[in-house]
Amino acid sequence: MRVIGLLLVLGGCAAERAMSPDAPVPPDAAAQTRQPKGCEQTITLVGAITPAPQTIGPRAIDSTGFNVCLDLDATALGRAHFMGGTSWEPSLASSFVATLQRTDGTTIQEGWDVTVDDTPPRTMVNLEWSPPAGAVTHTVLWVRARGATATTTVDMALFDPLE
Repeated sequence: MRVIGLLLVLGGCAAERAMSPDAPVPPDAAAQTRQPKGCEQTITLVGAITPAPQTIGPRAIDSTGFNVCLDLDATALGRAHFMGGTSWEPSLASSFVATLQRTDGTTIQEGWDVTVDDTPPRTMVNLEWSPPAGAVTHTVLWVRARGATATTTVDMALFDPLE
């Protein structure tokens, strides 16, 4: 009987902590509150030595952004690499954020800014990940604006990184 009582107390404390406003929110859970549900479109990228890149846009993107379901088909590859990114902007920081996720919403890889030149600087969001070779991997690419709505294209490709 004491064991059951102890388990109820511990369970109640755990539930209270999770509901506390001071409890930290995991990054994926925080992102889910803003992220749109479902995918606006599904794109299949078939890995090849000469990749067939796919482009979305140009399109205006707000801070909620949009989801694209990606079927990364690396069945014909011995090594696989996914690469996605936005168009170049004249700035030291990109106006966009990109996240590659599993279909359950957990993060696989965050994109990062790449800046070239210095007069004037140009920046884009780059996102790269090596999915399992010889398999099809289902993912979600979430692209959104850091602030005000801005326009960009999103390019994606799946290829053998050593060819």
